[in-house]
Amino acid sequence: MRPITKPYAHRMGAALICFALVLSTLLTACSASVGTTPSPASSAAGAEAYTLFVVNEDEDSLSVVDVAQGKVTATVDVGKFPHNATFGPDGGKLYVTSGESGELTVVDVSALSVQARIPVGKDPQDVAIAPKGDLAYVSNYDSNELTVVDLRQQKVVRSMPVGEAPQAVVVSPDGETIYVVSLRQGQVWAVGSSLSNVRKFDAGQGPAGLAVTPDGKRLFVGGHGKMGGMGGMSGQGGHAMSSPSASAADSRNRDVRVMDAASGSQLGLVTCGIMPIVIAISPDGSRVFVVSHGSNEVTVIDAASLKPMATLAVGKNPSGIALSSDGRRAFVTNKDSNDVSVIDAVGLKVMATIPVGKAPRGIAVKAR
Repeated sequence: MRPITKPYAHRMGAALICFALVLSTLLTACSASVGTTPSPASSAAGAEAYTLFVVNEDEDSLSVVDVAQGKVTATVDVGKFPHNATFGPDGGKLYVTSGESGELTVVDVSALSVQARIPVGKDPQDVAIAPKGDLAYVSNYDSNELTVVDLRQQKVVRSMPVGEAPQAVVVSPDGETIYVVSLRQGQVWAVGSSLSNVRKFDAGQGPAGLAVTPDGKRLFVGGHGKMGGMGGMSGQGGHAMSSPSASAADSRNRDVRVMDAASGSQLGLVTCGIMPIVIAISPDGSRVFVVSHGSNEVTVIDAASLKPMATLAVGKNPSGIALSSDGRRAFVTNKDSNDVSVIDAVGLKVMATIPVGKAPRGIAVKAR
């Protein structure tokens, strides 16, 4: 409502003029404070300027999403049956694992075009980039190996076995250790950057998701439990997903195991939703976001006390998560409802839902 400015033909008394001004101010204030409840789309429009890159498994594509507009603005064809995606340190390149193609697809973010297709192993699942941006580490589910890709030469330079059905892969903040989840062996493999000094940590049955704290001291591991066999994912801050103290889940699992990253010893066990297969940690290390695809929810854990802070309902079969680099937003892909849930990572509430392609899984976020 606008302030009342109706003119009068006769001179008003000073008191009446003051009354009109006060009334005008009050009406304007009321007009500003009373409004409609934001729809999901308008909630997304109120968010900060982020661009999402969402991997659609059933469409062999990458959806580019403008969060402020709450919609897909571009689509990029990538390899067949893509799984996960993560940025390099400078944000100029996006790296996508394409399972059926057996390749690492390199996408130029500015041009929104495929720059290279690098053959790796069989059914590559996850990818993590070294802090210097020179190497990519790819877990290959069907060939049971970790592949090292030289990103400057755009070719595989090394590979090694890492147990059966490797899933999530993450790199320690100092770049010295690569952590890989072996789903069928129920282990986390800690591998030196030179692919030496291998240590194996017990991670329970059917681990899939993994995340490492920003200080590199703890790992959080989650998974399917005895029902293990489905694909899992990882999560790293604003990149793509997963964890040095580890957390894993057991038997139609609801638990996330917290582990010491150096020794693999268990530091705690946190009960979350059903089958917590994806984990991401806030940039400041204070909160852990656990995606449970069996119960369609996200559990937020206080990293210090290891106590759940909130449980948020999201879409159907949530399968991926990315946190913005400023720690203000979390974005969750919902594979069976074909959309992305936008979460206020500070206020801990779902703000909006944005439709994307078919069977969205991996996701990466970039601030504009």
